[in-house]
Amino acid sequence: MTTRVAIAAPHVAGVDAARAVTGRGGGALDAVIAAAAALTVAYPHQCSVGGDLVAVVRPAGGAPRAVLSVGAAPAGLDVGGLRAAGPRMPPGGPLSVTVPGCVAGWAAVHRLGARLDLAELVAPAVELARRGVGVSAGLARAISRRSAVVEADPGLSALLLDDAGRPRGLGTPITQPALAATLTAVGAGWRTFYTGAVGARLVAGLRELGCPLTTDDMASHAAEDGPALCRDALGATWSVAPPPSQGASLLAMLRSDGDRLTTARRAELARDTLLGDPRGGPIDVAGLLLEREPAGTPVAPGPRPPGTPSPSRPWTTRVPRSR
Repeated sequence: MTTRVAIAAPHVAGVDAARAVTGRGGGALDAVIAAAAALTVAYPHQCSVGGDLVAVVRPAGGAPRAVLSVGAAPAGLDVGGLRAAGPRMPPGGPLSVTVPGCVAGWAAVHRLGARLDLAELVAPAVELARRGVGVSAGLARAISRRSAVVEADPGLSALLLDDAGRPRGLGTPITQPALAATLTAVGAGWRTFYTGAVGARLVAGLRELGCPLTTDDMASHAAEDGPALCRDALGATWSVAPPPSQGASLLAMLRSDGDRLTTARRAELARDTLLGDPRGGPIDVAGLLLEREPAGTPVAPGPRPPGTPSPSRPWTTRVPRSR
């Protein structure tokens, strides 16, 4: 029996993977996991097993759930050294690496009602990595924008540059046998990514580059599954993930009272002041939702004043206090 599922993805490979697993009896959750895995192959500049996962899921007949699989910073990270180096987290490099939550997030979504085994869901991605997939327009732009980073990294340069050191052109197929092997291992038992051979290999490679991540850091990771934040607005019910996600800011902007632009600016200021990781201390969710005026976030009557730097995504990295 084929289940009818609506899915959107930034690359056709994600849709094709979803179609393949629904054709074998998978449902919506199977489709989204298969698509996510395929995108780590076809759209690696935006989706990666080395990243995190935030998802809102509504199980059949149930209330919306939020899956948050956001990895912590290494327990041995020199926080004082980072603070002394500047007011912001480094945008890249070994000290910016946190525990990758993506794979544990797939498993958490799978537990909410997927029908097929994880091995079946990553199979289209494995085949894609082995067979090869053409460089997309988005990936080509990303390679061009970050050319210095790509050239300096032996793994990235071997994958994304040709023998002459030029970026592989649009549509040029790239194969990823190492990623195929990793995804195969994840399908056979996802915990290997955190407590097995795959995790140990990742940690060893990162430590060679100066990252303080350890196998204990990897083993301590667990995805969180809890109620989503919801608000009725504009004739619909909107559901988002709670902090450390920025979802509450969207719900705040959907408030019906006041000028839309002013409300959006208030939501931005509340986010910049209040958003953090609830595992490191309480978060004022009511303030984020603008259900009350957050302390220290004055109302701004319009857009950010000219010349005021726009902040990038807030950093909410957690350093475990228990280790």
